Amino acid sequence: MSKIQNAIIYAVIFVTAGVLGGCGGSNGAVADTTSPKFNALSIASTSTIYLVEGAQRSGNIVISQDHLGYLGQGFASNFWSVGDGVTFTVNAVAAGDYDVGLRYLNARGSNQTLSLYVNGAKVRQTSLKPLTDWNTWGVQVERMTLRAGANTIGYRIDIGDSGQINLNSIDVVLAGATPTPTPTPTPTPTPTPTGAWTQCAVEWAECTFSGTAQVRYGLNGTYAIKTATASISCNNQVFGDPLPGADKVCEYSVIPTPPPTVPMTMLCIDGPSTQCSGESIIRIDNGVALTRSGVQSYGKSTSDLLNPIPDATTATGMMLASGGVAEIRVNKDVSGVVSSPVLLLSNLGLSWDGHSERPKIIDTFRTTQGHVQQDASGAITFGALPASSNLGFYDFAVKGVAGTQANYANNAYFPRSTASRCDVSPCRTAESTGPVYQAGDWITGGNVPNQVNVSRLHEDGDIHAGDGLPDANGNPTILEGGNGFGAPFPGSKGGRDFYNWSYRYGNLATWNTQDTVQIGNWGALNEHNKIRRGTVAFGQVSDPATVPATGSATYTGVAYGWYVPNATTDVAFFRAAASVTVNFATRVATVTIQNSERVFAPAGSVPVAFNVTTTMSASGSNDANYLTGAVTGTLAGGLSGRYFGPVVTTGSSGAGPAEVGGSFSLSNASIGQGVVGGFIARKQ
Repeated sequence: MSKIQNAIIYAVIFVTAGVLGGCGGSNGAVADTTSPKFNALSIASTSTIYLVEGAQRSGNIVISQDHLGYLGQGFASNFWSVGDGVTFTVNAVAAGDYDVGLRYLNARGSNQTLSLYVNGAKVRQTSLKPLTDWNTWGVQVERMTLRAGANTIGYRIDIGDSGQINLNSIDVVLAGATPTPTPTPTPTPTPTPTGAWTQCAVEWAECTFSGTAQVRYGLNGTYAIKTATASISCNNQVFGDPLPGADKVCEYSVIPTPPPTVPMTMLCIDGPSTQCSGESIIRIDNGVALTRSGVQSYGKSTSDLLNPIPDATTATGMMLASGGVAEIRVNKDVSGVVSSPVLLLSNLGLSWDGHSERPKIIDTFRTTQGHVQQDASGAITFGALPASSNLGFYDFAVKGVAGTQANYANNAYFPRSTASRCDVSPCRTAESTGPVYQAGDWITGGNVPNQVNVSRLHEDGDIHAGDGLPDANGNPTILEGGNGFGAPFPGSKGGRDFYNWSYRYGNLATWNTQDTVQIGNWGALNEHNKIRRGTVAFGQVSDPATVPATGSATYTGVAYGWYVPNATTDVAFFRAAASVTVNFATRVATVTIQNSERVFAPAGSVPVAFNVTTTMSASGSNDANYLTGAVTGTLAGGLSGRYFGPVVTTGSSGAGPAEVGGSFSLSNASIGQGVVGGFIARKQ
């Protein structure tokens, strides 16, 4: 349904989430997800947390993971339309009144409403107050009357409700009873923190931060202290009550992250001529994800989050996202010429059936027919494309919505001998025209990198790639809703773009994917499109043992990325100048991004300019080739980078790795402003 006719899309990723979080006395115990009826954590006979992945979902609701701080495996999202909702089954130890705390996200800037149902009867409309951003969780406590034994508690959109929030869990406590969380601690002097304390939340809100931190809860020198990663709920149930009757706050002090235990050097399954980013996320610092041989960040479209969706055939806008993985592989020769790009995307929160994540995206941007797969070793394999009449492969006609989704993903159906069947003219006959290469001047002493870009239209999730069941005479039939045999036309379900800027050792890649989701043929409702867009700096990272411990070096290069000024305007793709100054002795690298301008019409400048001081990992550590830091200002966020290539002494500055590159993500959540970008630079 995408009907994409533009060669360039520019997009990126999203994710699903949510199971439990430790609560007082549980020592972080996880809910029993094997129970057929409950997905809950018992805190005491009077207090239980129920996680949303164990709740019954209706309408468009999916489990997502693209915001920080959720409990368990994810949170419920897509509260868009009348009927969208979740219903928890809870167990009450006795009949009576219970206080139910609903854990939610609302960064819409105003109260958002849902209808509350208890045991099938509507109790009231509940109004959820706005919170700081989409990573700050709130808890709304309401009193409900439950019967002994099983009860249902539901939150859904009725006529007159706004929705547009996310839900994570409910905490059910017998009114007037005292749950048994962590015992109230005896106030003790605050331990010496690892750094300054930063207030992150008031009582009942969510404290979020990067990495692992000490978090103290209390006021005026009297605190309970815990260690947490990424986020923690700021309330008595988690910490106990160190100061009864006071309006307490949470403050955090980041604990330095220990070096990764995995090698931080490049290892590519496809051989020595390949440069790759690494297949999994090691950790996230300052909003940027670290992989074995790269760093990355991404964002997701926002128009598809509105109710109603303005245009289901496309998506616009951008907000920062996390939880997904972009893996990139390219072949590169000694002149830095890139060929055969492969883009692998997973855990983006893209669902065809409204319940499960779509199969991993594996795009090779090839210009011929075929079926692409990833074998058990991680290598990419290419096979012949089965004919549309092969109902053992295209099994939707046989199995319906239980068909094998992987067989409808990562196929190249075009070009083919039979004509495309579009409803627009001219109708495309190919999915891709292949990569376009442009040489830079770096090999002759300049700083302009090589560039390769490629686009491809796709048909992922289109059930009409296969035929219907044969008729009584054994003749092939067309599946309902189709107008011929085989996938209808290139781009029936979306498209992808890939750009790569490279020197000899390092690369900066930008990618986007537009995908049709909630596909009606797969049993979902509200079919529409989503866009994800991201940057990855990757390549032959420097051997950590060789990164200097003394001296300094300077680097000059370029930056590329996307900028969005507010919550309603679409993104602008920009380029900028990048420079890096490194003091290897103090382990400080200062990155400057400036002179940003639009790449495509209309021409003009873009307000993306910042100077960030990053900290390098310790000399001699296995991640000494890594740097990261927080960006402050109107646009705030973080930047992380890697050094690439051997240490060289050529040029006007001191000895240092040949190249450096990085990724950054910035936002001003109050107005919907955001940036996802990256840079690559050569030593001078």
